[in-house]
Amino acid sequence: MLGLVLSAGASALLINQLYAKRLSSSESYQQISEAAALNGFNRILALLNNPDKDQYRGFLFTIDNQENTSAANNGLTWLNLQDNPELNLEEICTDTSIGMPDHPIASRSWPTNEIPFHTSDRKLFREDSQGKIQAFYRMRGYSSPSKTGVGEGVFEVEGVVKRINNSGEEQMLARTLLTRSLYVNGSVSNENDWGVLTAQYLDLGPAQIVGPGSILHLVQTNQPYLRTDGCSSDTLLTEARGQTDNDNQLGLRIWPVLNRTLPPSNLYAIRPKIDEHIWSFDDTKNQCGPRRNRSSICIRDKTDSRRRAPMDVIREGNSVRIPATAICPGHSGDCHIYVEHINLQKNSRLLIENDSRPVVLHMELPQGASPSPSGMSGGIQLGNNAQICGVNTGSDDSCNNRPERLVITASSGDSPQNCQPSQQQLKIQGVSLPSAMVSLPRGSVHLTGDTQLRGMIWSHAFCANGHQLKLTTTDIGSNQHLSMQAGELWEWKNSGFTGIGRTINRGILGTGIDTFRQW
Repeated sequence: MLGLVLSAGASALLINQLYAKRLSSSESYQQISEAAALNGFNRILALLNNPDKDQYRGFLFTIDNQENTSAANNGLTWLNLQDNPELNLEEICTDTSIGMPDHPIASRSWPTNEIPFHTSDRKLFREDSQGKIQAFYRMRGYSSPSKTGVGEGVFEVEGVVKRINNSGEEQMLARTLLTRSLYVNGSVSNENDWGVLTAQYLDLGPAQIVGPGSILHLVQTNQPYLRTDGCSSDTLLTEARGQTDNDNQLGLRIWPVLNRTLPPSNLYAIRPKIDEHIWSFDDTKNQCGPRRNRSSICIRDKTDSRRRAPMDVIREGNSVRIPATAICPGHSGDCHIYVEHINLQKNSRLLIENDSRPVVLHMELPQGASPSPSGMSGGIQLGNNAQICGVNTGSDDSCNNRPERLVITASSGDSPQNCQPSQQQLKIQGVSLPSAMVSLPRGSVHLTGDTQLRGMIWSHAFCANGHQLKLTTTDIGSNQHLSMQAGELWEWKNSGFTGIGRTINRGILGTGIDTFRQW
């Protein structure tokens, strides 16, 4: 961005210097036209990158604007933003009413008609017996990278020098066409825009979000939102099957986006180690061990279907504690555990030490594993009095409420389009999962009772089933947004992940060599 600012300043300075010198050669006119093209590009870019929320036009980076006489509005889509169904914006409810800025000449349109750099006579380059000489710029065309607004966008901007005689007739003295490629990026700019609850199929119910964040609805069609009231709170709630019982502003949290996918589960992997065992937990049936000493917690080897009770866990009453030394031994990075079945209903607590390193529970089998034995669900189901949480090493059994350090994920699943039984289901209620990050791009989350969770939920389907989700999105100690905590721990910036949610598009860096055509 600094390079763009310097470029803008340099090209503007060149124009002023050439104006001040009042050079007369055709070469100087060509120099002025080249500088006009550069400075015009930077003026256009500065307007698109305006950080003022009320002046946001970054959505234009996602829209082609190419002259085409056979297309509607001559292909100049930027001039036809209002109620235009052909825009097909990914961020469906983006407010495009801001339109284009006014052209200095009322009968013309910005930025496709020539825009003078100066409109006052005292700033003209030259005035003589033949007329006035003036510099202009205009955008001839723009090719967007995609509807996501991420990738290479290509601008074509003309710089023009003209003599305008006393009768108003114009004489072209020089013209330069600048073609510049620019990398366009989309990112979640603030914590209020983060998709803290994100799903394609949403049965939202009477949800309540405590803290900053939005509800991101990943839709496959924009038709319901193209009506006059399509982006009203009532429509957004209806499409997400939401209710305002606990939050009368819930509809304002919902943000529909078109054809976007959930982040991959490997966002939660930086220095991974996979534990050597496949785990299962069940306090109702599917237990293992000797007949007189059955165990609700079981392990098996990757290539063996025979299960056994682990020796290095700590059992105290209804609680089972998994020490850091029992999983991924000798590894200081993130520890990944594959679980083929969890069903806890009888006041059971599963405590996982995760203060020294984060733990990721995968609701699936690792690659190359033998099939699960009979009775394994491939999911997690927790009763109202059961609980899974992270705890600190050497502490009592109190949950440490560090959601970024306990992740529940799966890369597999059948991508359910409704709330019917499916693979990779997470069923929770009460405070059975008090703090966690949930990432199930092809799985689903089901509430089987009113539920409280500190964390974020990204799943293919979210099903409230008539129950309330109270989702808290800030750290219990620092009150920092969980996207910050998770982003730092999992080094998201290093992986290029800029968030999922309501995105802001910006042009940031050149991606190729500028080309100039002069005539």
